Amino acid sequence: SEFLPTLVQDGTRVEKHTYSCSKKDTVSYRIHGGGHAWPPNQPRAKIAGVSSHNINATEVIWEFFKRHARTTQARYTF
Repeated sequence: SEFLPTLVQDGTRVEKHTYSCSKKDTVSYRIHGGGHAWPPNQPRAKIAGVSSHNINATEVIWEFFKRHARTTQARYTF
């Protein structure tokens, strides 16, 4: 695992874990000191805790989908 650079001193640190297994990797992120909010957005309720400004969850997920784009269109049968 590795810690991502701290961009903002907001009391959080982001740890990135990469698990390698045959041909595919699994990546997870752990936000130390963060609450239950979608980074970097401010939580709607104070009870949700701190939101990290050291990672943008939407950008991370969007990059994942860009790298793993579907090559064929799904066919649905009903």
